[in-house]
Amino acid sequence: LQQTPLHTQKLDAQEHVVDADEEHVVDADADEEWVQDTLDADESWVRDSLRVLQEAAQGCDTVRALVVELGRRDGRTGKIGTEIHGFGFGAQMHVLTVAMSYAVATNRLLVMRSKDNWWYSDGAHCPSRSFTCYFEALSRCSEEQVTKGLRPWQLDGEGQLLKLRSGREDERVVYTDLRLDNYLNLKQHRLQVPEAVAHRGLLWWRGQLALYMLRPNAYVTHLLQIEFQSLAWHQHAGHVVGVHVRHGDKKTESAVVPMEVYLDAALQLARARRQDAAAAQAALMPQDVDASMPQHVLYISSDDPEAVAAAHAWQELPLHAGTVRVIAREGEVRGVSTATDQVVEMHKINVTRYGEEAVLNLLLLSHCRAFVGTFSSNFGRLGYEMAYARRHGDLFGASMDVFWHAYP
Repeated sequence: LQQTPLHTQKLDAQEHVVDADEEHVVDADADEEWVQDTLDADESWVRDSLRVLQEAAQGCDTVRALVVELGRRDGRTGKIGTEIHGFGFGAQMHVLTVAMSYAVATNRLLVMRSKDNWWYSDGAHCPSRSFTCYFEALSRCSEEQVTKGLRPWQLDGEGQLLKLRSGREDERVVYTDLRLDNYLNLKQHRLQVPEAVAHRGLLWWRGQLALYMLRPNAYVTHLLQIEFQSLAWHQHAGHVVGVHVRHGDKKTESAVVPMEVYLDAALQLARARRQDAAAAQAALMPQDVDASMPQHVLYISSDDPEAVAAAHAWQELPLHAGTVRVIAREGEVRGVSTATDQVVEMHKINVTRYGEEAVLNLLLLSHCRAFVGTFSSNFGRLGYEMAYARRHGDLFGASMDVFWHAYP
């Protein structure tokens, strides 16, 4: 097998500068003390700015707003004419973070459709089929409130909201979908970072937005707590390395990386993470350390049942036995590539279960102490960005293919 390059990035206390041509992150040395001193202030600025923007104190029916839809009004996905609809979860959520970034830059309230046709939801279990099936509402204002009182000339010929595009930036209320070829996904919108936090870079900004927007609702929070208990997560919370392995339909988009390459990289990061925490560990009294606990814990998030089985077998090798523990969600639907309209319509998958598992895997990855995956995967890259934000930039990460980038 050809050796797959290992792009390892220690990302604690580093500024990230994006090459405007390649959109790849370039690590630039920064003064660690200065970065740490400004960390809380920068995060507070983001939280306060988003809170003020989303509260719309001037009134929901007068505020400038961007309404976001996750699915077409007719519910169709796949190729429709020259357009592709129904992109994967990671790609959609990335475009959603760009939408929020655009809203901040243009002083618009961001509102999700109240009634949607998101193909990651099932109307039998969540009648709205909307963002709030899994996540907290982004604003106190609803779509109905922000569109109240719009005049006919503020709507299209069918009486629907005008779609955001060049030349419509001055309209009070516009809508956007989350397709990859929409107006939001232009480079100038993807690379935009507010001047107040520009010194933190694009990765930091996108991570902050994703962590703010993808806050689980009460139902998903309950499911997440069950997962934490099932995986005994809190026993290893400071040491879990997340390993995201995308082998399903990614086989048609990028080279498949052998499972042992992921695992060997994850073990390297786990060891580095332990060494990094050696000073703190040394402060513990010997009786406070549970010698029965494995030294390294790897959380496997994958759509490939063979990958999970291979990870468990790797764990049992004499070299790793007793020192490495592999954990993965039990009973998960695997072996199914990204859902399409045909898969959904033929009931080959339980859409609610599929959506819940995607959200839970993302949230678990975001709680990991280090990350291994492929940044060609939007889902893996999103989990990495959220973990980076949750860990205040103190994250070890490795991509098995491309460097971090901002598309979408």
